[in-house]
Amino acid sequence: QPQTQPPAKPAKVVEPPPSTITLRPEAPVSQAPAPVITSQPATATLKGGKNLRGDLKWPPPETKAQMEAENQARMEIARGPVCRPRKVNRDYSGFFAQHALNSTYPGYKVPPGTQFYLHERSS
Repeated sequence: QPQTQPPAKPAKVVEPPPSTITLRPEAPVSQAPAPVITSQPATATLKGGKNLRGDLKWPPPETKAQMEAENQARMEIARGPVCRPRKVNRDYSGFFAQHALNSTYPGYKVPPGTQFYLHERSS
């Protein structure tokens, strides 16, 4: 028995969308907007209260004073004496002449195993 296909339904006519779309003046939301809360860093509100910043707490004051005294002493030592000893320009040419390398000394040695000679045998 040949199968009969159901009759084709006519396509539903759909109108094209309008060329311009008008938006609503307000969003279609029925809930109240969230409250706006201004915030700022905790350091601005505490104004240096019991929770100080780390560099104000550490190192402890006595250690900080000791380090400052050591740095001051180090600066005094670095200034050194007012009259520095005179620099003597020495002549080392005799030393270098005595310890000179001979003319056959290789200034550069090729690393072993890096140069190969290909021996082609003629037959």
